[in-house]
Order: sequence, then structure tokens, then C-alpha cells
Amino acid sequence: IVDFSQNGPSLLTTPNTANDTLTVASAGVYLISYSISVYLALGALISNELASVSIFINGVEETQSIAATGMSGTLTIGLTIRFNMAKTFQRTLAANDVITMRIRSASVVGSSDTYEFPSLSVVRIG
Repeated sequence: IVDFSQNGPSLLTTPNTANDTLTVASAGVYLISYSISVYLALGALISNELASVSIFINGVEETQSIAATGMSGTLTIGLTIRFNMAKTFQRTLAANDVITMRIRSASVVGSSDTYEFPSLSVVRIG
């Protein structure tokens, strides 16, 4: 789960930095947007997908939220790569649905991944 150390402005949502969740207050259609910078210090590449991020709603991954990045070619072991990842999608949510953002995978053997600048926006549009 991506750690959010600060709450931004909120309306009809309850952000919780203690457990890194955001809870919506009322049912409706929401526009969900996120962005994050992921850093991978490479060990040995085992697939072309290096990292992916997604939103989970009540502990279940929302497949339309997945942002994945990868590369092909020769990679230098010990190299650190930064990926800026973002996604926006619409989703119907029920009252009290709980949203988290997670780094789904870093399919690199011996990698150490970190991140910075996580941002999550959940706005009711209908």
C-alpha cells in the first residue's frame, strides 16, 4: 500500500494517513485519478513489465486502474530507473467504499523499489 503522509483538501471523503486509505461518504459516480513516481534499482530483469500501480476498492483490485510500465532491450544491473505513472478513470462507488493505491509488481529479481510524490484524487461527478 502506498503511504500517504499528508491529507489534501477533502469533501465527502475521509482520508486516513494512519492506514493510507480514503473512504467515500456517499454512493455515486466518481472520477479517480492518481500519479506517482516509482524508482527501481535493478537486479536482474525477468520480464518486460518492470512496475505497475493500481487502485484497490475494498481490498479488490480495480483492473481499469492499472498503469504499467516496462522496457525492452539490455538493462545495466545496478541502474536505477524512474517511472512517472498516472491514470484517471470513472467508477461507481457505494457509500463507505475504501480506496487504496498499491504498487502491484516490480518483476525484477533483486530490485529495490521506492516511490515519491504519490497523489490520489477522488471526486464525485454523478
